[in-house]
Amino acid sequence: MTSKDKPRQLNSLRYDMLILTTGDDGKPDGAGELTFSVDGLALPRVGDRLYFTEDDGLTVVVTEVEHWFNPDAPDVTRHRSITVVAHPDPSSREMTQKLLDPAELERWLIEYPWLSEYP
Repeated sequence: MTSKDKPRQLNSLRYDMLILTTGDDGKPDGAGELTFSVDGLALPRVGDRLYFTEDDGLTVVVTEVEHWFNPDAPDVTRHRSITVVAHPDPSSREMTQKLLDPAELERWLIEYPWLSEYP
């Protein structure tokens, strides 16, 4: 089973998560980005911290929430979308680098029923 095969969670809000890698100064370094979809209980706000497991997991800080409206998108599910942009917490830089490998990201996504590969 891949992350795309998981059923969508009921009573959830779907949004796309974009995590931009950061350098030692905490600013985006352009080295990479992680993207996946989330079936969340609520929409995160700027400044919120999102924790994916406690020990050696991934912790991110939300920096932007974008609402997209595109009636010309070929896929009807993309006519309206929400993208939550975040930066990894400094304690999660190693995990972020690991998840830049598509195979590692897919393995990690399977652990969470409410996360899936970005369409």
